[in-house]
This record gives sequence, structure tokens and C-alpha cells, in this order.
Amino acid sequence: MIQEDAVKKALKILARYDGVMIADSVGLGKTWIGKKLLEDYAYHRRYKAVVICPAALQKMWQEELVEARIPHMIVTQERLGRENADIHDIADADVLLVDESHNFRNHTTQRYENIERILAANQRQGRTSNERKKLILLTATPINNSVFDLYNQINLFTGGDRSYFAAAGIGDLQRYFVDARRINRQQDSSIALFNLLEEVVIRRTRPFIKKAYPNATMKGKPIRWPERKLKTIRYHLENTYSGIYRQIVECIEGLRLAPYRLETYKKKGVERDQFEEGREEALVGIFKSRYLKRFESSIEAFRISVRRALEFLETFESYILDGKVLDSTSFQKALRFLAREDEEDDATTTCLHKNAKKSLRSLHNQWTHQ
Repeated sequence: MIQEDAVKKALKILARYDGVMIADSVGLGKTWIGKKLLEDYAYHRRYKAVVICPAALQKMWQEELVEARIPHMIVTQERLGRENADIHDIADADVLLVDESHNFRNHTTQRYENIERILAANQRQGRTSNERKKLILLTATPINNSVFDLYNQINLFTGGDRSYFAAAGIGDLQRYFVDARRINRQQDSSIALFNLLEEVVIRRTRPFIKKAYPNATMKGKPIRWPERKLKTIRYHLENTYSGIYRQIVECIEGLRLAPYRLETYKKKGVERDQFEEGREEALVGIFKSRYLKRFESSIEAFRISVRRALEFLETFESYILDGKVLDSTSFQKALRFLAREDEEDDATTTCLHKNAKKSLRSLHNQWTHQ
């Protein structure tokens, strides 16, 4: 009943605005709601449906939709993060469902640009419906850094039309968010954005469910909410990991990263390009900072970065030992090692990724002409 009410409301919002955000708290059934919406459009209406999700969730969505016999295509967000992503097979979709849509909170990223291309294709109309494409956004964290995280996600289905919600009393969407950001410094962002949230966002929390659905059941059994019991666990981080950060920093600082410092390794007697050498040193600094950032994120993220760096270096070394340099195909594979990593979507990191790729391409041109 809880999710069914959300589905009914979402369908009404989609009919009016061609876009909806399901922002229920974790564990309240966003996937089930999304699947039911796709069932309505893709199974009953025969619309072409595309699910855009992180690669880690691809298998889960595949199993869910196959079990429900819902026709679909699945595209990973990592694929959309590639600069030359091929979207021709999904550009005519009638309905798109984006899981973990907060990954599209930054409009400067490649994945954001590519999803905009999909939505804008064929004058924003689908293949089967000949109507404006429908967009379903699923996220438990619509706002991570600022209210403009939400603005960028909603802008995907407004198509940049700032008067899209004029009928709801929001004459200029961008100005509305600018004002909300100012008000947000004094009060909760949900209050500042109340009008818009009421129009296109479905968000229920556990306290709301307890109050609004006191007799709710799941599979015929009453829902029972476990009581939270707090306990104190004392530990001393420095004693447990004594010196590990210093050791990691020292190891990273000691990396030579030779493939990115080719000027430094030119033979004696061969003139060095001082400007290029300085640029390469800056690039090496970016990579070292990147490793530290991944280590700060989590041990597993750091482990993935190190493994992929080794894969790239081993590929590079194998070519050198064979008396060859990386050709274009091999080089693009190396770039994909970087592109597959979970990107931090803030503007600073995005800029670093773009600068690093630009510098790497420049190095590749040197490799193929020396």
C-alpha cells in the first residue's frame, strides 16, 4: 500500500510534467516503485524503456525487470561518462529511469552532457509514444552539497526551460533556486523549496511512514520497526593504524610515474622542452593528489586505483620492452581504466579529470611521433 500510493502519485506527476523524482529514504522501496512505473509504461503501453544505473546495480535491475517480463535496455552511468559514448540505440527511448540520480547533480560532467543528448534527441520525443520523453529519477540523497544539486537533476526534464513550472507559481526556476540557496542559510532547504518538492518530488521518511501508515503491512504481515539501541565503542585510531598515513604519503611521493614524465627520461644530448617538462611535473602532482583523495575516500577505493594504475603501467612497460610505443587503441584502453573509476562530481575534481585527459592525449601524440 505504501509503495502503491507512491506509484499512483508518480504517474500523475509524470502525466503533468514528464518527470518525477522518487527520493524516499533508504530501504523504503524506491526500486519497487521504479519497477512498477516501468511496468506501466514498458509492459502495458509498450513504450521503449531505458534504465541508467551504476554498473554495480546493473545485474540487480536486469534480474528485477526480467522477472517482471518488462522489456528494457540497461545503460551504465560509466558508459555515459565516456567522452565518445554511443547513444544512437537509446536516443529514441520513450521513458528513462535513472537510478542513483544524484550522480547527475553536476551539469559540467560528461555523463550529464550525454544524458542531455539522449533527452534532447528527436525533439525530446520518444519512438513509440510520439510524446515528450518521460524521466524517472531515483535517489535517497537528492541534495549533497547545495540546492543546485537538485536543480541540475530536475533541469534534465525541463530541458533548460526556466518557466517550466510557471503554472505552479514558479516563474523562473533558476531564480527560484538562487533564492532558495539564500534562504537555506537560515532554515531547512526543504522549506525553501516546498512548492517545487510538492510538484515533482516524492519523499517519505520512516517517521512519516509510521505516522501516515500505522497499519501498514508487507506480504500480509504488519510492518514492525526495530527500536534503535545505542552503544558506545571506544577505539584509538592512531594506536590501531600507527604511522600508516605517513607511510602511504611517503610511498606516493616516491612514485616516479615515468609514462607521464617523458621529457625527464630523454636520452643525453636530446634537447628537453622546458615548458612541457613543467607541465608533466604538474600532471604527476595531480595523479599523486588523486591517489591521496582515493585513500581518503576508502581503503577499497584506494586499492582499486592502485590496481588500475598497475594495469596501465604493465601495459606501458610491455610495449617498451618490445621496442614499441602505445598505439591509439591501447592508449584508449588505458584511459578507460581512469574513466571507470567512481568520479567525484564536484567541479574541482571534474576539472582535474579533464586536464589530466588533455595532458595524457598530448603525451600520446609525443609517443607516436618520437
